Amino acid sequence: MIRAVLHFAYLDPNMGSLVIQSLVGIIAGVGLFGRRALRGFAVHLRTLFSKSKEK
Repeated sequence: MIRAVLHFAYLDPNMGSLVIQSLVGIIAGVGLFGRRALRGFAVHLRTLFSKSKEK
């Protein structure tokens, strides 16, 4: 015999601010890391495709 059991989790009032703070932190971290990684990638592409100054 299988019985369905309902579980109710208690979320205190501060849980909403914790979730929002976490999301803002994740978005900011991804943005800063992404911008830094893209700049490094762009520099690498520029050096790869630039004309060499060899004589």
